[in-house]
Amino acid sequence: MKESRHLPEVLAPAGNQAEVTAAILAGADAVYFGGPLFNARLRAENIELQSIKHIVRLCHQNKVKAYITLNILIKDQEWNDVIRYVDFLYHAEIDGMIVQDPGLIIWIRSHYPDMQLQTSTQASIGGLGGVRFFEDLGFYRVVLPREMPIDEIKEIRKKTNIEIKVFIHGALCFSRSGQCLMSSLIGGRSGNRGMCAQPCRKYYRLINESGKVVRKGFLLSMKDLNTVHHIKELVDAGIDALKIEGRLKSPQYVYQVTKMYRNAVDGKKDQKDDQELASVFGRDFTPGRMFVSHQLTNIYVQKKRGAYIGTIDNTTKKWMELQLNNNIQLHCGDGLAFGKDANIGCNVDRFSKQGSKIKMERIPGVKAGMPVYRNKNVALMQRLTEEAERPLPFNKIPISVHMTFSLNIPVFGWVKKNTEGEKRIFKFENIIPQQAKKQALDKEMITQQMKKLGNTDFKLSHLDVNLDQGLFLSRSDLNKIRRQIINMIDQDEDRDIVQNNIRHLQNKLEEQHCKINSNSPKISIQIRNLKQYYTYSHIPADEWVIPLKNIDEIDEIKKIIDDIHKKGQRIRIAFPEIMNTPIERDWQNIFDAIDSENIDGYLVRNYESLRMCHCHHTRHSIEADTNLQIFNAVSTLAFKQWGCDRGVVSPELDQNSLKELNRMTALPLTLHVYGFQEVMISDNCVIDCNKNNCQHCENEGLYHLIDQTGAAFPMILNSGSIHIFNASKLCMTSREIKGLNNVDTYRINVLNEDAEEIMDVAAAYKKQCTQDDIKNIKNKQIRFTTGNFYRGIK
Repeated sequence: MKESRHLPEVLAPAGNQAEVTAAILAGADAVYFGGPLFNARLRAENIELQSIKHIVRLCHQNKVKAYITLNILIKDQEWNDVIRYVDFLYHAEIDGMIVQDPGLIIWIRSHYPDMQLQTSTQASIGGLGGVRFFEDLGFYRVVLPREMPIDEIKEIRKKTNIEIKVFIHGALCFSRSGQCLMSSLIGGRSGNRGMCAQPCRKYYRLINESGKVVRKGFLLSMKDLNTVHHIKELVDAGIDALKIEGRLKSPQYVYQVTKMYRNAVDGKKDQKDDQELASVFGRDFTPGRMFVSHQLTNIYVQKKRGAYIGTIDNTTKKWMELQLNNNIQLHCGDGLAFGKDANIGCNVDRFSKQGSKIKMERIPGVKAGMPVYRNKNVALMQRLTEEAERPLPFNKIPISVHMTFSLNIPVFGWVKKNTEGEKRIFKFENIIPQQAKKQALDKEMITQQMKKLGNTDFKLSHLDVNLDQGLFLSRSDLNKIRRQIINMIDQDEDRDIVQNNIRHLQNKLEEQHCKINSNSPKISIQIRNLKQYYTYSHIPADEWVIPLKNIDEIDEIKKIIDDIHKKGQRIRIAFPEIMNTPIERDWQNIFDAIDSENIDGYLVRNYESLRMCHCHHTRHSIEADTNLQIFNAVSTLAFKQWGCDRGVVSPELDQNSLKELNRMTALPLTLHVYGFQEVMISDNCVIDCNKNNCQHCENEGLYHLIDQTGAAFPMILNSGSIHIFNASKLCMTSREIKGLNNVDTYRINVLNEDAEEIMDVAAAYKKQCTQDDIKNIKNKQIRFTTGNFYRGIK
């Protein structure tokens, strides 16, 4: 590996082997890539299983680290394959694994304690407490959220010893990573499974409560992150790794962006990089929330627009004149786009030039004054292709082989890598020399066939052959011997250990299995603020889940606690969904005051709040919410180990997965059965007023995002955060929820419904809620869904 130094690691993406090569040639310190399984960019080409070891060796020979992504949520039926895959990756000598699934985390920590683990951005760390949570688990690196400002990053750096990674370039999600269900609930393509359909790149209208259109366009489409002009600040902040996004991009993109940041980190910034970068890919750039807080979206265009190169100076019926910016050279074959929305475009086939002006045939719709963008630069792409596709030498691994050929005895011997002392014994039961009838086998023929190692990572350095006279073996038999020897020496996994690991996990699940056999689940009502309690307080719920925003609300919450307990009901305090370091600091100041009250439990929604409960040694119940991704039974083992006594089922489970989770869970379960499901949590404002007064926003309230199909997604703007809900309301009836004996609580989510509706719903679920029970509710013309229960997710 590269020598230790004070400069941060430049970490490049790779969606295939060509991009690994491009990243190495561009000067990356490390690359991250996905294999064919269990990674969050399944739409990328990815690295084939049989090529992973070669890629790792290629990286290591060039003193580049290789990290692999295993950063999706795991289905219960996939654990056997996951266990085999992790063992394969471990023996491939990868330098680190990027993970999200809580169950996978505890399993790897238990079985491969020396595996270097990094959090995926999908793990949704929010602040200092989340970083410390994973530091306590033995992770060696965490990735901080793209929403975190540089001052908070510096604070975390000073207060922790774990390595810190930040995103420095590439596509941005509108939602907090790991907290987006929009693609999943709209069309069954889950971002948590690597299949996001990018609904944030679609066209929307924003409607206020009066029905007025406030804004329209690609309202959720973020500009691309670009921090190249802030590299010194990032280096000075003590960040350990600078991560470039882009496993779905091209080798030219990987090379160009990696080279740019390599030069920037090394103090060799080239001013022409900005122009070239936008030509390769860009939706307009922003330094992101590390350095700015507004103007992060581009509502005009959601696709690659290219580099701004000038304006339309004049048009006639036949011609148009382009005024190019300084030093811009246009070439035949270049691609141009016109207007802010870049909806008009053309390829350049011929033009005349006079100074900095270009005259070419007019494109319909182009008008004087329009900005001109170049989205394809043929000269640049040719140069980048030549540089990114240079061959990288690979030093093959020498091996020594000893073989014995005897009449009517299976061929046997040993093989070893010259770099290791361990001999691997082989005996090929189905390859048995016979008496030769014509041409006998000789050492030259054996040597000739054994040297044909072709595209393997090995070369034959030494061969010893014990050969009886007058034997026969076909060339195809010799080829089989060669292939099996190579498979053997490149097969480091121990199948017995893998099978033992599979059995151990199955036994663990059976030992820890929770058996409740609940016949009448409790009704839990979750509200969004304290004021809502008084609207619904007359409803005979078993439990109330109530958020607490700040210390000013403690007196009010005390009154509510007393009122709830007088009715013989329970109260669970909900932590904020996102806890950055300042919010966490506020909660540290009020936690003991809350904990000393007669509450019945907490709803933890992030690793920050989970760790806070541990540190304060709370005596109260801790329930892990959907934000923490209880997607499989192994994750219930994780949260039980981390101090939770309950869990809320992921809304992404289909009926078979839900039944399997119910069968094997280590925790009692809560199931969301009714209400608008939150599909996005975001720090990025749809209104984007640029007044920089988000904590006292004058635009707070309920809105609706209307997509191109007419679906209306409720949206709450509150204290600088955006909460978007599914256009259809969840309603699970007895048809879906019967037989789930370890689900002992049904949760109803309140948005802004009238009290009568919630009263009727609570009463219906008290008696299992049949189809007939909700007919009156449906008469109110509510659009219902069962979520992913029948459809499932990809």
